[in-house]
Amino acid sequence: MRSARVTGCTEETKKGWGPLGAILLLDIIAVSSVLLNLLLSNLHHWFKPDEALIIGAIKQSDSFLEFHRSLQWNLFDNLLYYSLFRYLGLDIAGWKWIATGLTVANLGMFFWLHRKYSFLDGRSLVCTLLLIGVTFPFFRYGAWAVFIYAALMLFSTCLIGLVLTLNRDPSISWWKTLGISMGLTLYIAFDMRPLPAIGAVLVFHFFRSIGSKGFSPKNVVSTVGRDLLLGAPPLIVSLLLLHFSANPEFANPRRDLWPLYFSRSGFDQDLLGGIGFLFARSWSLLQSFFSTQVDPIEGIYALPGWATPILSIACCLGLIRSIFLRGSDRRAVAAYTLLGLGLFFILSLLGKYPFGNVRYALALYTPILLFAAWGLMDLLSGSRFLLARFSNRKRDGVAFGLTISIAVILILAQIRVAMTFHSKARDFNQGLDEVFEALDQVEFDGMLYDPNTQTVIRYRVPEFFEAPNYRLPREFSSRGQVERFPLGAWRQLLSRYNRLLVFTDLPIDEHFGEHFRVAKELYRIEPLASAEHWNLALWTRYESLKPNEVNWCLHPNDFQRWVKVGDVQVDPGPALNSIEKDSGDRIELGPGANLYTFISTPSPPGIPIKGSVRLWSDTPVKVGLSLERHGDSPPEGSGVKWTTLSAEPVILEVSRVFTHEHERLRLRLWAPPKDSATFYASDATIQVEKPEGGSELSQSIQ
Repeated sequence: MRSARVTGCTEETKKGWGPLGAILLLDIIAVSSVLLNLLLSNLHHWFKPDEALIIGAIKQSDSFLEFHRSLQWNLFDNLLYYSLFRYLGLDIAGWKWIATGLTVANLGMFFWLHRKYSFLDGRSLVCTLLLIGVTFPFFRYGAWAVFIYAALMLFSTCLIGLVLTLNRDPSISWWKTLGISMGLTLYIAFDMRPLPAIGAVLVFHFFRSIGSKGFSPKNVVSTVGRDLLLGAPPLIVSLLLLHFSANPEFANPRRDLWPLYFSRSGFDQDLLGGIGFLFARSWSLLQSFFSTQVDPIEGIYALPGWATPILSIACCLGLIRSIFLRGSDRRAVAAYTLLGLGLFFILSLLGKYPFGNVRYALALYTPILLFAAWGLMDLLSGSRFLLARFSNRKRDGVAFGLTISIAVILILAQIRVAMTFHSKARDFNQGLDEVFEALDQVEFDGMLYDPNTQTVIRYRVPEFFEAPNYRLPREFSSRGQVERFPLGAWRQLLSRYNRLLVFTDLPIDEHFGEHFRVAKELYRIEPLASAEHWNLALWTRYESLKPNEVNWCLHPNDFQRWVKVGDVQVDPGPALNSIEKDSGDRIELGPGANLYTFISTPSPPGIPIKGSVRLWSDTPVKVGLSLERHGDSPPEGSGVKWTTLSAEPVILEVSRVFTHEHERLRLRLWAPPKDSATFYASDATIQVEKPEGGSELSQSIQ
């Protein structure tokens, strides 16, 4: 029998367990309720935008390299998703089952660790399993088709097992060290997010080894050599991925992420600012981890809102008490967790890693979960002091009764949320089927859709992208942001089509009042289908457009679709609630690099054409703009107009009266021949300066 000093389980603690049969029954009910949630989540085809985004990008790509360039995720993640779809036929439903399998394996790892190391007593194990199924990470990532997150949670539990192994026996053999190192390297190649957690394992092993052997030059050299073998391969692979193929959020994060995860905004770059950042982001990390709002879009809660701060406080108490349990596994897990949080924090201060949301800290999923369970059990044990007037048996019975009550509440919460998810998913699928059935029965010459419905269209009916279409500006995907889209530009957009199909996730008449009024002036609006989240309507113009009219040409703010020449990187993702000047794409151009887009509308000679784009930059940078013919017609175009950008947005314009007729025109953004340029851009247009007869017709850039 292992000693209490090693396991942290004393005889006094065991008295509060209650009958072994009841604990075993609770274990079975706990795991069954978790599995019920997982299985019900896979009985439908309800998907999130990111899930459909991957499938849509694969369908639209002719090769893996094209898919990888379009998605800009981790190289090996992209390779895995691409291979599973192209060669095994697994799509969203199949990926959900992979995620479910990983989460079930995670539950198995908890039982295995409990049997091998006894670091969880019976009540703590029950509480841990139940907390898995009522907190945000489980519902968001446990059965999500983007299964790298479920894999991260399983990997987090495996790292705890590694920490316990190193804590029990720091002097592992060289062959075991090599095997562990290869396993870490293989995983980090697919996902580099657990890099700080792996670094924490290495630091923990170093100090644990020194503490067990004694401080001497020989021991230090031996430990450093073993840690180099253990950590050098995964760290080298991580650095290579960070440099060549990592998500740009790590190496060069978007500005809208700074206030959320990085120290660059809202905190001073000094000691006090760093401390303030640490406390604020640590608390936001716990709040996101223990959020009982398991689906923010639907507003579904597993537990009342007050449970989030209680679980967060219990986690902090469990961590603090674990630090003082000398010789226990809890103390080892606490040391590893504090090291991991410290590395996350240091990297975030350098602006190289996010810190402040569970999505980026899932490598610490298991230890944070354990401390919450330990903290709750510590609070229950502490309640005995309030019951001192009762006998020992009475006190133990009350503590066990409280444990049973908590378990029952959490189990009922899991089952309720599982059934609610299943019901909403069924309604979602039925409504979406009605929408796409209506799509097959209508004729149209143009289509409007917002960024949220784009992923649905790409997944279900990718052929729609072969027809004239226009993605609504990002302002339309967030309530209250549409006012930033000028009514003049809205009129230009609407004036292109005779029969316009409008597919949005929000009822456009309810949320875009003034813009909808303008639409009703030009179109007769006929609702076709309406389901929860999805709204489909046909807009038919009162007065049909005259053929061969010269149209204005308006382009959506999507520079990723532009043709890239040279060293060009485009980061398209702004924050939904960002300020106006932030609602653009971040563009990086190497020396002499450029990117351009073109329209396919014939351009008669002698008509003044103007190209414009809205630009700004964090630091002064020189950028050029030109307007040219595109295609086989005689070469003709404007010279490059250069300007130096600052933090204040400016509209850069260039004009040209073409002397030849051109089938296509293109607008091009330039970097200086010998200098790179990093800036932000939005609202790129090609338009007739003075349309004949005051027409405000528009043409989408393809």
